[in-house]
Amino acid sequence: MDQSNLLVLKFSEIQHKPELMGWIYSLEGTSILIAGLFAKRVIGVRNLVTSSTLFMFVFALAYAGMSFSESSVAVLGSYVVFGCAVAYFFPILTTLFQIKVPKESQGRFFSLRGMQDRIKFQFALLATGACLDWIGISSYLLALAVLTVLSGMATWLMAKRHAMDVRQPFAGTELDAPDSVSL
Repeated sequence: MDQSNLLVLKFSEIQHKPELMGWIYSLEGTSILIAGLFAKRVIGVRNLVTSSTLFMFVFALAYAGMSFSESSVAVLGSYVVFGCAVAYFFPILTTLFQIKVPKESQGRFFSLRGMQDRIKFQFALLATGACLDWIGISSYLLALAVLTVLSGMATWLMAKRHAMDVRQPFAGTELDAPDSVSL
C-alpha cells in the first residue's frame, strides 16, 4: 500500500491542502470497514471469478476518478469507491484461492503468495514514483485505469472460455454435509 501513500502525498501537494491526506485515509478506511460488513452478504453464492472481475472494473473507475487530481471531491469520492472495491476484491480473491488450492498446499501457497506480494509492492512503488515524475499523476492514473480494464476484460474472457464457476460453500449445504449420517 506504499503506492497509495505516494499518490496521497501527490494529491495533497497538487491541491496545497495537507489536511487532504487525513480526509483521504479516513474516508478510504471507513468505506473499507462499511463495505466489508456487507461483502459476505452481497457476494453470497455468486460466482467468485465473475465477482472479482467485476471489482477490477470498479478499481478502474476509481483510478479514472482519481485522475481529476485537482478536485478534492473527485479524489475523495474515488478513494471511497476504491475502499469499497478493496473490501470486496481481496476477500473474494482469498476465498477463491482457499477453494481452489488443495488444503495440504495452502500453507505453502499463501506463504509464497505473501513473498511475491512483497516483491511486487516494491516494484509497484518504484514504478509509481517513476511514472509520477515522468508522466504526471493524471496520465499515470488514466493509464492504470486502462490497464485495469484490459486486465479485467482478459480475465472475464478467460473465465467465460474455460467456464470458470467457483462458488463459496455455506454451512448447511450439501457441500459441507458429512458423507454418512449416523443416528
